[in-house]
Amino acid sequence: MRDRKIGQILAYSEALLLTKSSNPQFGGEVDDKYQYSCENSENNVHGWISLQHDELVGFWMITPSNEFDNGGPIKQDLISHVNPLTLFMFVSTHYAGKEVIMSFQQGDTYKKELPQMCIPYTALISGFCSANNMAEASKLFVEMVEKKITPNEVTYNVMIEGYCRNGKIDKAFELLDDMLLKGLVPDTYLQTSYQWPLFC
Repeated sequence: MRDRKIGQILAYSEALLLTKSSNPQFGGEVDDKYQYSCENSENNVHGWISLQHDELVGFWMITPSNEFDNGGPIKQDLISHVNPLTLFMFVSTHYAGKEVIMSFQQGDTYKKELPQMCIPYTALISGFCSANNMAEASKLFVEMVEKKITPNEVTYNVMIEGYCRNGKIDKAFELLDDMLLKGLVPDTYLQTSYQWPLFC
C-alpha cells in the first residue's frame, strides 16, 4: 500500500507505475487491482502470506462450491486487492456489467439462500478420504448427522469409495444400505469402478 501512495497514476486510478517500490524487484512494474482476479471456476483457494516475520503469517479463503456465484463459471471476480486484503465475492458486476446480477423493484420478494452446509462438510470428508484418513472422514460424517446436516449423494459416494479403497468393505455396505434406504443412488463411477462387483 505504501508503494501505491508514491507511485505514478496511469490511465485510470486503479493502475499505477511503481516508481520507488519497497521491493526492488517490482520497481518499474505496473500495479493494477484487476491483476488480482480469476475465473469463478478456478477460485478454489486463495489467500495472502507475509514473509516479513520470523514466523510465516498468512490466511486462506477456501471456496467449497461456486453454486452461489452469479455470471457463470468463466466470469471473473476479484479475489484480492492492492494490499493484504482477501475478497470473497457473492455478487458483483466486475468484467460483466449489470446484466449478470439480480434486479429487484420496490415491493419485490427476495430470499437469499446460501450453500447448504453439507457442501463444505463433503469437501473436507473428500480430502480425508483422498488421504486415506477414514477415521477423520468418519468423524465428520457422524458430526454432520448429529448436527442434523443431511448428507447428500456426493457425501455417501465419497465415503463408500473411501471405505472400499481402504479395504473396509463392511463399512461400505452399511453406508450403501443407508444410502439406498434414503432413496439416494450411487453415482456412475462407483457403479462401474472396481468396487462395484462387491455390491452385486
